[in-house]
Amino acid sequence: VPFANPSLALEYARFQSHVNSTFARWRYDLIKRLHPSAWVTTNFQGSHAQHTDIFELGEATDVYGTNLYPPRSSEFSLDHCRGTRGKLIVLEQRSGQPHWEPATRPGWMRLWAYRSIAHGASGVNFFRWRPCRWGQEEYWHGVLPHSGRPNRRYRELSRMGHELQQVGDLIDATQPAADVAIVTSYESRWALDAVASSTVLPAIFCQEGLGVHEAAHAYHKALMDLNVTTDAMDPRAPLGRYRLVIAPRLYCVDNAIVANLRAFVATGGVLCLTPRSGVVDPYNVIFDVPAPGPLREIAGVEINDYGSLKAPLPLKPTTTGFPAAVREGTLWADEIRLTTAEVQAAYASDWLRGMPAITVNRYGRGKVVYVGTILRGPSLQVFMAWLLALAEVPRGPITPPGVRVYERRSDTLRLLFLLNFSEAATLIHLPEPWQDAFTEEPGQEVTLGPADVRILKRPL
Repeated sequence: VPFANPSLALEYARFQSHVNSTFARWRYDLIKRLHPSAWVTTNFQGSHAQHTDIFELGEATDVYGTNLYPPRSSEFSLDHCRGTRGKLIVLEQRSGQPHWEPATRPGWMRLWAYRSIAHGASGVNFFRWRPCRWGQEEYWHGVLPHSGRPNRRYRELSRMGHELQQVGDLIDATQPAADVAIVTSYESRWALDAVASSTVLPAIFCQEGLGVHEAAHAYHKALMDLNVTTDAMDPRAPLGRYRLVIAPRLYCVDNAIVANLRAFVATGGVLCLTPRSGVVDPYNVIFDVPAPGPLREIAGVEINDYGSLKAPLPLKPTTTGFPAAVREGTLWADEIRLTTAEVQAAYASDWLRGMPAITVNRYGRGKVVYVGTILRGPSLQVFMAWLLALAEVPRGPITPPGVRVYERRSDTLRLLFLLNFSEAATLIHLPEPWQDAFTEEPGQEVTLGPADVRILKRPL
């Protein structure tokens, strides 16, 4: 057979994860018994690793730890590993290039480190101090070169040390404060991967990805491009503090997930669902009702049929409030039957012409948005801006391409991190006055050089 029994594959993945988490809990309890004041962490390896459910494993730590090796590691890894605990330490972050990859550009070691801090990291450890002169990782470069002589990366690290002496206390007093959460479950990843084998999937999915992680990464990147602070967590976690929850490819659902999402929407939240949501139960058995299964009541839709797309399918707004710039769906199309939802955009060609593609359903005091296709690129970006407005979530400052803005806050203080990932100097106009955290200089215009970082502060 081309792949294992899906139910057995999910059960084995769940068992393997639970064994790892149980062992970690045994070690955690042992350390705490011998040294109660010690804080315990472990390296979760980032969001790409799926052998262990880090939301379960996190219960055996005091702070989440992760690797970060840009550009292979995404920003989603930082928010995902920060998880429900709200605490994060980067145990390994790239300094020099791993093996034969392109060299770390001047300023980028510092830039990546401040990005981690902006996402909630309370510590960043650079890997490594000095590379080995022999052995398997002799070309995994570090802060210092093989010669051990100070270089530009050493000077970047030194500069950062001086800067954090100035602003470290301010950073420690704050944390990311999000109105938006992305929820992903490892059971959905395992369950979908059990059937999404390269031997049966169209080739396009092997290139672009149909999986849970790929969908979460895409939606998270769209939020980052709009400078919107975002949390990432298990769908069973408390959601009451959020205005918008996005559940990309929530393939596997249980009663706890359904009840949590229903309560979130009923009390005024906006939930966004995507294709392949509510398809299987906790045993990877397909529900005997139309997708999105037990979520169809709050979604106000049922999926009559579905399939992959060989080419993008144009979309057309059906209401004046939905943006025409959400131009096309790709890779996948759900044939949606409305029960109580209202259409926002329809397919505009082929046999699906005129059928719903994107819908909104009112449920209790909240709303559920169902996206029946895969949005990418500019269409996803425009859709995300519309979704934020629907949920009354303010987007961040408008910035040129390559410039990111992040916010951390406390009860009395807001910190704004401005990072320039482009090779050009740029001028940022802010909607309100801020004060430079290093120089105390006030203003609403900030000049950022290439690979530059500015930290601003403002009373809350």
